Amino acid sequence: MEEARELEMLLKDNDIVALVKQQKDEFGDGKHYAIMASEEVADEAHVIIESQDTYDDFYDFADDDENEEDTEGDIFEEGS
Repeated sequence: MEEARELEMLLKDNDIVALVKQQKDEFGDGKHYAIMASEEVADEAHVIIESQDTYDDFYDFADDDENEEDTEGDIFEEGS
C-alpha cells in the first residue's frame, strides 16, 4: 500500500490524476493495489512510473557498488 501511495503522489506531482484501488488476489487471499489513471494519460503515467523505477534501480546499484568498494578497501588495508 505504501508503494502504491508513493506512485500515486509521483503521478500527482506530474499533473496526472491517479487513484489507488485495492484488488483481490485471484490465487489466494492476498491483496494487491493498482494505480488507476484515465485512459488519456495512461501511457504518460506508465512512462513516469517506469522512469522512477529505473532511477531507483540506478541508485540501488550505485549503493551496492559503493559498499563493495568499501569492503574491498578494508580487506586490502588489513593485509598490508
